[in-house]
Amino acid sequence: MENLIYLMVAFGLCYLMMRLMHGSHAQQGESVHHGVVESEQNIVDPVCGNEVDIHQRYGKMHEGHLYHFCSMECLAKFEANRDKYIVGS
Repeated sequence: MENLIYLMVAFGLCYLMMRLMHGSHAQQGESVHHGVVESEQNIVDPVCGNEVDIHQRYGKMHEGHLYHFCSMECLAKFEANRDKYIVGS
């Protein structure tokens, strides 16, 4: 019984540490795209290749990945032909 309590406490501590560590990444302004960590100051539009302004960007979730666009036009092009712009497709 002591071992079960010990394991439950250890699991709870690990869970809390993982949640806190994940939250710190979100607060630092980093995002993960296709396994690559990018800072928010260096996000590139997958359609036109331009750097995306962090204050005026458009976002689209697709298959668990968040893509950022500089304009509605680029977002519309992405929507029309996703396979053309998704890395690894």
